[in-house]
Amino acid sequence: MSRPFFALGLVLALGPLAPGEPPPGGTKKPGPDLDQVRREAALAAAQMERQFREFKQSLLLLRQRLDRGEGEEDRERAAGLNKALKESDEKGVEAKLDSLARALAEKDFTLETLDKVLAQTGELTGDLRTLLATLLSDGRDERRREQLDAAKRLIKAVEALLARHRDLETALAGTAPRAELLRLAAGLAEAVGKLTTPRVRGARAAAPVSVLVERVAAQQKLVGEHLSRDDRKAAVEAQAAAGRHLRHTLKLLADARGALQEEDDQRLRAAVGERCQKILDMQTSVRVGTATLARAVAARPGKRPALDDLRRMQQLADKTAESRAEFEKVLEILKNAEEPFASPEALKKLREALGDAERLLNRGEAGEATQREQRSAGEGLRALLAAAGKGLADGAALSPELTEGQERLGEALGDALPWLQDSLQILRRAEGGLAGGVEEEDLVTLSAWLEQARLLLVKAAHRARGPQAECRRALDRLRAGQASDQLAAAERRLFRPLETVLKQDLVHCNDALAGLGRALDDPAVPPARRLELARERVAGARLQLESLSAGVERIDRTLTVSGEARLVRPLREMEAVLRKQQDVLKRQRDILIENLLKGD
Repeated sequence: MSRPFFALGLVLALGPLAPGEPPPGGTKKPGPDLDQVRREAALAAAQMERQFREFKQSLLLLRQRLDRGEGEEDRERAAGLNKALKESDEKGVEAKLDSLARALAEKDFTLETLDKVLAQTGELTGDLRTLLATLLSDGRDERRREQLDAAKRLIKAVEALLARHRDLETALAGTAPRAELLRLAAGLAEAVGKLTTPRVRGARAAAPVSVLVERVAAQQKLVGEHLSRDDRKAAVEAQAAAGRHLRHTLKLLADARGALQEEDDQRLRAAVGERCQKILDMQTSVRVGTATLARAVAARPGKRPALDDLRRMQQLADKTAESRAEFEKVLEILKNAEEPFASPEALKKLREALGDAERLLNRGEAGEATQREQRSAGEGLRALLAAAGKGLADGAALSPELTEGQERLGEALGDALPWLQDSLQILRRAEGGLAGGVEEEDLVTLSAWLEQARLLLVKAAHRARGPQAECRRALDRLRAGQASDQLAAAERRLFRPLETVLKQDLVHCNDALAGLGRALDDPAVPPARRLELARERVAGARLQLESLSAGVERIDRTLTVSGEARLVRPLREMEAVLRKQQDVLKRQRDILIENLLKGD
């Protein structure tokens, strides 16, 4: 019979262990009392059960919010959250946590019970990792990178068109012959016609780039028509309008690229931080084990390691190899970073430290040289963790008050967006009506539409202002007490854009709608002139509303990304607690087995 199975048979034959006492004839190893370890682990399991229930409730609320969204991406994300909810029910995580807490609290706690607890802990850790993978691997990273690449390609294409546009403007302002102008105009119109404009998420969803490009193409066509009639003045005006649309297109694409790039950077930093924390946890355990072994070897005759010491060193070397494999995954992730936040020299040094520590442990060395490499690896991991966390703006470690305020703000903007989109739809109908052959009696209907659009705008603004002011007060109080990168990130990514939307875009949009309404309602102006004025102003009003809606949509997306980062944090915390708990219980099992064997 092997020694561990012999020990287990002995325990079952003699009955339950008295947790705080050594077996007869044995000596108790120094370390935490098993009874204390059990109490702390049972308490942690009960807390995790409550935490997991709260996590599921948060998951359900976010899914319901995304279900209300109109976009395909929102529906896809809601489906991913629904899948995670079903998985959590199928795996019975809550029931397993309850079972774990009850097992740890059993009075007749034998070695068999301890093995059962270890198996449950390992199973729960695997369940949480599976849920995390489900939540984080929904294909959005690939879609976001595709969108980012598309935005970059479009920016280059539009910049090339702007260069040709400037050449034509210069030629129109000079004395170039009409044939040359016609050639330049035809070439530019052809280039605009060939421009493909895939839908770029973040490029102000209500004002797709393709619409602006169509307007550029229409203006370039007018330039050719005016030049063919030798009307250079009209051609100059049409070319100026085309230039305005091109510059507007470029700005929208630059905004989209910036938003997508920042979102990509946030997720990349989160992924690096998660893996580095996992490696650091493993290496902390390895370093403690190495130091303990070094002291044991130093106390042996001749300071030579025993066979059992070499076996433990091999286990520590295997764990270091696992850490090194995880670090290779970190390096792969960092290859996708637009702006690397760790120097190649630091990454190389960290990689070498992990490799050297593994090699020394494989050679049976646990002394100062090995521990020096482990310290170097730990310092490198902590530095990389700090660099990865520097740009994160997920609301972590700010304050419960600000976090709750951001959640309420997200709900408010989620409510406000449909009202803005309805308002925009009404304005587009009005623009279509004005472009057609409307009669004088239609002025009243158009005016009523515009008032309805304006009221929806006011309703949306009122819904967002309260939570925005609440968040701003919380942020100001935090800033008065501390300065941190996270506060600066929250200011840059969320609050400045939001204040721009509410204090500038909203005011401009309201003014544009009010001006359009006055143009339609002024009884002192003949109806024909009123229609003419309304046609001139409706496009400007619509662009203002598109800008406002897009700004709110970008902020809502920022809050959704932050909310998701906060959402999965409890799973990561629970997984870390279970891993540490498993290590402690394994050490207690080793102590019990060793004491039983000595007692034999």
